[in-house]
Amino acid sequence: MTKKKKTTAGQETITGKPQEPFFSSPDSYYKVMPLITKKHTYTIVGDFGDLSHDVDYAFTGKWVNHPKYGQQFRVASYKRVIDVEPGKETAFQYLRNLNVDDDFARKIVDTLGENALNELVNNPEIIERCDPTNEQQEQLFGALRLGKTKDVLLQRLGQLGFTGNQSQDIFQKFGTNASKVIKEDPYQLVREVSGITFPLVDKLADKLGWQADSPLRLDAALLEAAEELTRESGNTYCGRQEVIERASRLLADRQLARKLEQRLDSKKQQLISLLDGQRVFPAELDQAEQEITRDLNLLNEGHLSSFDDQELKKQVDQYESRNGIQLDHEQTAAIRLAVQSPVSLITGGPGTGKTTIIKGIIETFLGLTGAQSTDLVLTAPTGRAAKRMSEATGINAYTIHHCLGLTGREMPAQIRASKTFDAEMVIVDEMSMVDTLLCRALIDAVNPGTRLVLVGDADQLPSVGPGQVFSNLLSSAVLPTVKLERIYRQDQDSTIVTFAHQVNQGRLPANWQHNQADRSVVICAPNQVAIFVNKLIDWAKQQGYSLSDIQVMAPMYKKVGGINEINAFVQSQQNPQSGGKASVVFGRENNHTYRVGDKVMQRVNNPDKGVFNGDIGIVKTIESRDTDPVARGKNAKITVKFDQREVSYNPLEWKEQLTLAYCISIHKSQGSQFPVVIVALVNADSIMLKRNLFYTAVTRASGFLLMVGEQQAFETSVANAMSARQTMMQERLTAAFHQDNKKTEERPAKDTETPSKKQEANQHKTTTTTQSHLLTAQLIANEEISPMIGMDGVTPDSFKKK
Repeated sequence: MTKKKKTTAGQETITGKPQEPFFSSPDSYYKVMPLITKKHTYTIVGDFGDLSHDVDYAFTGKWVNHPKYGQQFRVASYKRVIDVEPGKETAFQYLRNLNVDDDFARKIVDTLGENALNELVNNPEIIERCDPTNEQQEQLFGALRLGKTKDVLLQRLGQLGFTGNQSQDIFQKFGTNASKVIKEDPYQLVREVSGITFPLVDKLADKLGWQADSPLRLDAALLEAAEELTRESGNTYCGRQEVIERASRLLADRQLARKLEQRLDSKKQQLISLLDGQRVFPAELDQAEQEITRDLNLLNEGHLSSFDDQELKKQVDQYESRNGIQLDHEQTAAIRLAVQSPVSLITGGPGTGKTTIIKGIIETFLGLTGAQSTDLVLTAPTGRAAKRMSEATGINAYTIHHCLGLTGREMPAQIRASKTFDAEMVIVDEMSMVDTLLCRALIDAVNPGTRLVLVGDADQLPSVGPGQVFSNLLSSAVLPTVKLERIYRQDQDSTIVTFAHQVNQGRLPANWQHNQADRSVVICAPNQVAIFVNKLIDWAKQQGYSLSDIQVMAPMYKKVGGINEINAFVQSQQNPQSGGKASVVFGRENNHTYRVGDKVMQRVNNPDKGVFNGDIGIVKTIESRDTDPVARGKNAKITVKFDQREVSYNPLEWKEQLTLAYCISIHKSQGSQFPVVIVALVNADSIMLKRNLFYTAVTRASGFLLMVGEQQAFETSVANAMSARQTMMQERLTAAFHQDNKKTEERPAKDTETPSKKQEANQHKTTTTTQSHLLTAQLIANEEISPMIGMDGVTPDSFKKK
């Protein structure tokens, strides 16, 4: 049977028998295969399930011209063709001949009518009206050559407008219940499947006949509006009116504003939280702030074994001796605090010795306890920060996502720890980069009795995600804290660290444009930025630095003098096309190129490959049988070398996960340091020109700091202090800890049947009590408080087994 006919919207339908594919994507349903019709053999491309090669299918789509392979038929949808005359008995006999059970076959034709077979072909999901078992459904679909249940569902999702990858993600999340979810609440897809957008689902809901004022639609719009606003601002809550206005725009109907107001006040909706009638939280952020507060409170009252003060001093002295250093009072206090406190905070700017302190904490703790390095968890938000931790301490450190078993593609409700840390101490570096949802998962993974040490620079950029947890923890002053202020990491001829502290104080030195031994400035127009950046790269290479040592960074992507323009120009100069050098051309307008030797960055976490967001590497190979760069971009495999690891990517992976990294955003640079940093700022970046942004960029430089751009842009960035983000974290911490202090003061002298801390943890940490925390770093340093406080009458014999 062979047909070829016109359909609507310029599409055609061709019918024939598909054959073995020429190409099958390893991680999607995309295939290229021949189609044999009565008169011709065509090439069809698209997302297909398991098609049979000896039966007919009708494929609907459009003809396209491939630059190398010529004319192809791009399939939008397809269905099995069954040429059977209508009639219940005809359909019944057809099913019997396919070995479908008689009772089930009769039920099908009685339920679906005389046109049952064509009905099943056009909409396989109607089989649910016959209440089949899974086995009956799979047997029927197999007999009719409709594919497996999964294939049918994926095809149905494609018909609803989802891409092949989106369909797979939906199926992976909901399985065979996907159709039920779409029928009952399609907006659930937005909340639970990464990459599914509100406009896409809203359009689908309209097709499916959902009412414009459906409570589920209104609730979904309110949540989407609140999440958009918190992502854009970094706040964990937003104002009532701005949420209503944003939700009205999402629904393209300002007449629904009143009903949105009613849903916002309704106690029936659970997607958002409303405080004081005005502050609107996405429910997950509200819950995360509460859980962080609760869990820190519980951890902070965990019982710890005490250390002899003289032995503690001895271990610190030995650390100084082994490393040839002398710690000041603040640094000593930080080490003592970390090993003696359930939870401790250590903060300081560049050059104040945070890395030295982390190493000192580890060596002192291991010396005091006899624990092994495997009893510690060292973690940081980015792969590069974790690597720096490992290099400084000699102990393996990992990203927070890796430690928690997260991929980075989780939806807000899915950012949860899959396990708890089996450790005696957890140390987290670059804590200022940790957002509210990730912090919740991190704190939840720490068991009571485990020491938790949080280290960071609160003056750097806050997390990309909503919240400013580390800053709130410091401001609340409810946890023992040491602030390191004395500058150590600065050579005699170095000015970068001093310059960074001046920037942080909101001033530029009078001679900031005068070239120094380790920093210089080039003032130029925006359209000259890329040219001068390239000249500075050439200069740095002449000093013996490689491209891996040199990092350009800027605030924004699309402006003149921005990241995209710099990347394109520097690539053309530092790694130009030459004979024999493999390259790929890609992008919607074929306007992007990767070449062997390009510097690239991983944009998302990929724990399966061992690479994480922010990792930078060099393209080593581009492999494809195609010689044309455009054609090669369709199916090439790219291998990138990250430090000592080589990672291979298929076309779908490298297009989504890699980007050029000659120039990166300042946000992406956090947690990293480079021998040579080139910072590009122009006035067009005005919305981003804040003091902590420039401060973060400056503190990434360990050898040379080179600045390029407009004078006013640098002066503006230093003058503009970033306003604090709107969160309830600090108020919640203060209220919870002070409330528990009050309870402790009122507690009877002798409690009875107090549950163990482990029991409390296993009860989802629902009860919290604490003791008054009056300990300060200065009191420890001055030895005004004994570590034996509360241990009256206790001797070593008290801990012997009876």
